[in-house]
Amino acid sequence: LQGIAVTTINNIPDWITQSKVTTLRLYGGFNLSDPLVNNMDKLVNTKGLTYFGITATFSPTSFPDNFKDITTLRVFSLASSNIQAIPQQLTDAKQITSLRCGYGDGNVSGNTSFNSWGTGIAGMNLTSILFNRVSNMPDSLPTGIEECPSLKQLSTGSSYQTQTRIDNVIVDAYNKVNTFASKAVGNTLLRQITWGNSIAA
Repeated sequence: LQGIAVTTINNIPDWITQSKVTTLRLYGGFNLSDPLVNNMDKLVNTKGLTYFGITATFSPTSFPDNFKDITTLRVFSLASSNIQAIPQQLTDAKQITSLRCGYGDGNVSGNTSFNSWGTGIAGMNLTSILFNRVSNMPDSLPTGIEECPSLKQLSTGSSYQTQTRIDNVIVDAYNKVNTFASKAVGNTLLRQITWGNSIAA
């Protein structure tokens, strides 16, 4: 949904939260920063929501504690929203298998707000992280990546701003692999990940 009204919409309409929608993209025109009225806690009532993408105005408290209970949700995209870091409610959403931010999935712009891994991805069941055209990527691998054993694709087709920050993320990757990725036969932790710094679909 984008530009469906001439005024800003401050909540997810009941006709969405009571529906069987499987893909939901809330783009321009939404301000969901107030958790008391944004109705995000009602998304748990949808029947079969698998994809949720936002460019709406958000705040760190916009996510409800029951976000983890949307059991069918597999893909979540921050798109070009103003969220700067991963909040705890997203870290707790173990059902999500693909975490995305910036360009893609119908969002034609990048993301200028995201700059921190926040509470991280430890324990999540992610198989892919696609962060494309994020203009201020954190200068480290995602916090808790060593506790995300299913991860196979890490795309950071984005900007680290400076050579020093690029060096930082490379050193962090080396240290994490050296510390956590066993060389034992059959080990896949961190060693099965394809990491690219180009736009991924």
